[in-house]
Amino acid sequence: MSQETEYLNILSAASGLSTSLTGLELLEHEGVTVAEYRFGGRIR
Repeated sequence: MSQETEYLNILSAASGLSTSLTGLELLEHEGVTVAEYRFGGRIR
């Protein structure tokens, strides 16, 4: 349960995002990356 709580806290800290062809970053208000997701497959 603590892992889920930590993940939800990270998500609630995000106030912006950045996308690229390789993934997505969730950012705090100061531009600091709080979570990063990378695409595993091909983008067509």
